[in-house]
Amino acid sequence: MLFFKNIFLILSLWIICTLGFAESPPPASTLPPHSIEQLLEERKRAVQLEQEALQVTTQQFNEQESLWATVKVTIETTVITEKYLQEADLAQQEAKLAWEKRNIAIQNLSDTLKKKELEQQTQQTKLDSLNQQVVDTELRVIKNQQISELTDDIQLQAQIIDLIKQQLDIAQKHLEVAEQFSKLMTQRFSVLMDVYNQQSRQQLSVQIEQQQQYYVTKSEELQKQLDTLQDEGKSWQRELLNGQLQDVDEQTQKVARTLRLEQIAVLLNHWSELNQQKSLNINDLSDIETVYTELSNMQTLLKNKHLVIQQQQALLQKRGEALAGKDQQLYQQTLSTLQTIETRLQSEIMALPPLLTQIKQVYEHSETLYKQIVKETLLKRRIIPSTMTGWEKLGNDFADVPIIFWKQLKLTLLNFKHTAESIPENRWSMISIGILAWLLFFIGLRRYLTHLFQQLESMAEHSFAIDTFLTLLRLLNKNAYSIAFSGLFTLFIWIAQPNLTSTLFAFILIFPWLVVKIPLNLAWLLLAEKEVIPPENQRLYRNLRWVIMVTGLFVVITALAHLIDIDSGITAWIDTLFMLFLSLTVIPIMMIRRQTLHFLEEKAALKNHWLFVIRFISLLIPLTIITVSLLGLVGYINLGWYVAASLSVLGLVLTGWLILQGGLEDIIYLWKNYALKYSQNGLLWTQDIIPLFHRLLGIALAISTVTSFFWLNGWLNDVAMEDGIQRLANYTLNIFGITFTLKNLLLAGVTLWFVFWFGGWIRRVTYRWIYVNIIDLGVRNSLSVFTQYVVLIVGLLLGLQVMGIDLTTFAVFAGALGVGVGLGLQNIANNFFSGILLLIERPLRTGDIVNIGDNYEGTVTKLGIRSITIKTWNKQDVIVPNSQLISSAFINWTHSDHLLRITLYIGVSYDDNPHQAKEIILSTLSNIPNILADPAPIVTLWEFSDYFVNFRIDYHINLQTGSSFTTRDLLLFALWDNFKAAGITFPYPQQDIHVKELT
Repeated sequence: MLFFKNIFLILSLWIICTLGFAESPPPASTLPPHSIEQLLEERKRAVQLEQEALQVTTQQFNEQESLWATVKVTIETTVITEKYLQEADLAQQEAKLAWEKRNIAIQNLSDTLKKKELEQQTQQTKLDSLNQQVVDTELRVIKNQQISELTDDIQLQAQIIDLIKQQLDIAQKHLEVAEQFSKLMTQRFSVLMDVYNQQSRQQLSVQIEQQQQYYVTKSEELQKQLDTLQDEGKSWQRELLNGQLQDVDEQTQKVARTLRLEQIAVLLNHWSELNQQKSLNINDLSDIETVYTELSNMQTLLKNKHLVIQQQQALLQKRGEALAGKDQQLYQQTLSTLQTIETRLQSEIMALPPLLTQIKQVYEHSETLYKQIVKETLLKRRIIPSTMTGWEKLGNDFADVPIIFWKQLKLTLLNFKHTAESIPENRWSMISIGILAWLLFFIGLRRYLTHLFQQLESMAEHSFAIDTFLTLLRLLNKNAYSIAFSGLFTLFIWIAQPNLTSTLFAFILIFPWLVVKIPLNLAWLLLAEKEVIPPENQRLYRNLRWVIMVTGLFVVITALAHLIDIDSGITAWIDTLFMLFLSLTVIPIMMIRRQTLHFLEEKAALKNHWLFVIRFISLLIPLTIITVSLLGLVGYINLGWYVAASLSVLGLVLTGWLILQGGLEDIIYLWKNYALKYSQNGLLWTQDIIPLFHRLLGIALAISTVTSFFWLNGWLNDVAMEDGIQRLANYTLNIFGITFTLKNLLLAGVTLWFVFWFGGWIRRVTYRWIYVNIIDLGVRNSLSVFTQYVVLIVGLLLGLQVMGIDLTTFAVFAGALGVGVGLGLQNIANNFFSGILLLIERPLRTGDIVNIGDNYEGTVTKLGIRSITIKTWNKQDVIVPNSQLISSAFINWTHSDHLLRITLYIGVSYDDNPHQAKEIILSTLSNIPNILADPAPIVTLWEFSDYFVNFRIDYHINLQTGSSFTTRDLLLFALWDNFKAAGITFPYPQQDIHVKELT
């Protein structure tokens, strides 16, 4: 107990000094002149005493730290009593109290210093004002006297301020020692608490194991009695033994449950202490949730057992109603045993709800505290010293870093030496055999790689994949021995199993050279030509080498700073220097990026996709560095590291996604080629089925990428991040009185995008394959469009449902839409519904020849939901609204069939024979190939005109095989030739003029 007595003496001394610091001297202006010198002397003596007290407390703290280091070695073998633990807790609280009082004293001194400086500034202002005043000769003596008094007061204030500053500096050093002592006491109490809990658990485990052994022995005895019991006439005796055996089994299980409940109680105390110390992490929250689930399952199990026991008692009571004699006694004993089991189960069930409530409260409090800790940790800024003493301490701490590093290096070497000496000699022989096999494996690997290089280089054509694979093999070949020796060191670590700190220290010192060597070798392999780097690539390689080497050095320094036992403030400043260095590397990295991309564009035959991957990765690196370095330079070190980790994971995940996406593109390309080559329905596969799989795999890959990003960052189980994401996802928007959340809007957007894409896909599939037996292309197109509309309507309703819109309340929006239609969207809605009517009634189809209002004549090329497209004979596309087709008459030349009747009128002279002309016309019609014989052409003497005999010619053509313009042209030329050959002339208008007289 001498350790605690010394601790309380130190704490008492600190508190007394603290109370002395907290006293504020009276203002100098209120003191009589003879007390001023006395005040200064008291101040000086106080400063001297405080300096001496600081030396004493520092020395005592060092002694206590050494004493604790000695006690800590044997603490695990020391029996920790509850009284000893209480004394440690009291010492911890006293240390914290002393530290808090030190803070209060420093705050008082700071307030006093500010007040004195303000008074000095006020007096200096008065003195300056007095010096500038112009007074008469009579008042000059009074002025000089006032100036003299003010000057003396200012000098006195200066001396007091200087003494207060000295006190404040000493108080800061006292605070540092108090803080270190508080940390020592907290660490000591934590160690003692862990050892005490471990010893308590061990004692409890021993007791419970003894009880379990007792019940197991008793269960074996009962089982032997049950096995030796005869079946004839002893059914109730067997029932009693079964009941007793069941009771023993339940007691055995209760012992195990009691042990678990005791462990949970210890865990509850541990979690409560973590809450008080604000040192929770995400694993603790997960453990609390796991224990809560375990207790809930235990409660359910006990309730089920209790119900089974009740049912068993009810069945037993039915069987024992008519018993008498010895069977009645056995029945009563069996029933009493079951009732005992029921009572025990009931008591256990009643004990669980308060414990579950307590765990739930601890979890809720821990969850809130964890969120607060995460926020405070991320937003914690680096502390910059505000005084010269602080800067001096910072310099001294930096000077101690090499000493601490050297000590850790010696400890690591000593630990490896001890672990190597502890390995038995027979294991060293096995290790030697393993080392030899490992080295032989890498020698054989290098020979195999050399043979493989020759085969790959002999290939006539090298694809990008083969070149990449060849480069990776060369990289493995160059680093084979380095990897081999690194593997041997890892094997030694695995066999010897030194402590964790020594292992990490050795890994940080040894493995970075391999991490630096591999990128340098890769750069050399990419830039070299015939084992020599060309002059135009030497600058790029030189920049890469320096950036990689210096970055590796800073990474080692920063990692060691986080590993060895140095002050957290020094670690923050080393992180700041590392981030400052990172900010300086942005410009070289951008230059290297530009040169690298230029090199790849010229030398490597890359596809656009892979070139985009390289561009993205090379751009993400400097952007990450800029973000992290800026956060670190402004003081947010933890936030900078967190952002760096998240952005690194983002870059890794996006890089993997881009690579997998490119690989998927290549696989789809090969699949399409295979389908075209070996499948009878190659077009179906390449145009419709494979693109659907491509799209679905792309969506699955995107979802997997997002999930991987959250999983690698640990956000799936992080309640703080989960809470932030939920708040963002549940952010509400109010549109037309309907509430939306960002999550629902995002899901609805994705759903609608997929529905529109799937609608287009289903339209193509139905037109090409499902409705392929429909000969009418217009009907087929209309059905496919109608199917697309059905899919879009269903998808729209699904999207609205995903957005959280109740379709029964959608009437408000529909009413607003109706008002909008009535005011401004009338024409659009008219055309939309007219398009639906056109699809249903089918008055025209794609390919029909129509004449609309004597304005547009041509072929229908497209039927849309709002309009149709007509290509005129002048090759002009005319867009006609659907409402015009519904509300007005139009001519469809090919609605029922593709036969078109054409009528011509031909006149011959009265001097010619009309019978001969009719025969010539019929003969000419039969010789024109585009004119159909069925229905047959008709030639009719139509009328006797003024100067010619007019014939009407009616003939039919098939618009699918012939053109009306071409057929008309052929017919007219043929009639001209045939009439001319027969001497029949085409009359032209004549007029006879009769002159009655000439004068």
